[in-house]
Amino acid sequence: MVDNSTSDRCITCPIDDQLPATPAFATATATDACGSLFTLTFADVTVTPGSCAGSYTVTRTWTATDGCGNVSTAAQVINVQDIDAPVIASAGPWLNH
Repeated sequence: MVDNSTSDRCITCPIDDQLPATPAFATATATDACGSLFTLTFADVTVTPGSCAGSYTVTRTWTATDGCGNVSTAAQVINVQDIDAPVIASAGPWLNH
């Protein structure tokens, strides 16, 4: 008999409140109530809407698989937004007309 219930497996997806200029996402954790060894992997899908390369969304799908082949997944949606204005460097003396 195969029991695919998720009542004994849990994946916790971390939340990053303050991301650095180059985001480094935290790692999820998983537990297995049966005590078997398991693997925890992830796959990212990145979408960049529009022309701003600094604003994008990453959907990270975490997958935990135990030694019996039971699988749990959790999706973590990470929104990165470029809110820094461009900086103008001086190109010489300014002229006022």
